[in-house]
Amino acid sequence: MEKYILYLKTSPLGLKYLGKTTKDPSKYIGSGKIWLRHLKKHGISTDKIKTEILFETDNLEEFKIKSKEISIKLNIVESEEFANLKIEEGDGGDTSKHINYDNPVFHKKGRADHLNGVGLTEGERKKIFTERSKLIDYSNPERIRKIKDNTDWKKLIENRNTDYSKFLNIVHEKNKKPVLQLDLEGNIIMEHKSATDAVRYLNAKKYSSSTITNCCKGKGETALGYKWKYKK
Repeated sequence: MEKYILYLKTSPLGLKYLGKTTKDPSKYIGSGKIWLRHLKKHGISTDKIKTEILFETDNLEEFKIKSKEISIKLNIVESEEFANLKIEEGDGGDTSKHINYDNPVFHKKGRADHLNGVGLTEGERKKIFTERSKLIDYSNPERIRKIKDNTDWKKLIENRNTDYSKFLNIVHEKNKKPVLQLDLEGNIIMEHKSATDAVRYLNAKKYSSSTITNCCKGKGETALGYKWKYKK
């Protein structure tokens, strides 16, 4: 007869995960999204994880009652120590469908500070990160490749899916300050979207737009043979 096992796993960095399995809990790594992301991020293998069996039974209904009771007692959803997104009720499946994003815990600033060494001394942080680096298998060619790929900024730029140049162009357009081009008598000749556009319009390539903005800020009288002011 199939046995239902409620296990508690603890990573070397202190994060915990409560889960259900019908397999060998010492070999089963767990299925929670945050839990698996944590293990992948820090390169933690199964043999480094502490596993405890809290309850086991061949009665599914009994398991559901007990696992819910233990989940509430340990406060696994609210506690920062746990990676669980929902109470363990023995139903399994995709936990992301059960996430309550209205729960304040998902918007709590610094929720993962205890994993990143926030509030610790420099010496304590170094000790934590040194221990983490020991968990990385540097003899594994695939691991070395991933480390290199993730630190090679040129390759990251080539492979990124988002074209940030388009995004930056939109930002630059929004941040443009209209400038007024005036003759030496102070009469308005033309309005330009920005100092850069004015330089481009006057075909004054050897001049920087800062020569115009300096006039607009009162740091100069004229630039390129004209007076300049911000429109507003």
